[in-house]
Amino acid sequence: MGSSVKIYSVATGLVVSTLSASPSGSDSAQSGTGHSDVITSAVLNPQNAFQLITASLDGTIKVWDFLEAVLLQ
Repeated sequence: MGSSVKIYSVATGLVVSTLSASPSGSDSAQSGTGHSDVITSAVLNPQNAFQLITASLDGTIKVWDFLEAVLLQ
């Protein structure tokens, strides 16, 4: 993995959002809020199927709303 995660639509195969540290348009998180190093793990939140939990070599774990590409915590 890299330092961002792309979310694809199963129906269309197109990228619907990108979770990353630096903005690349309206579909990414705000600058400085994402991971600053390689993402090593990504799992769906077992209590909320619309949230993705990522872990990184930067030593952080982040919880995202992956449909809106918003960092929650």
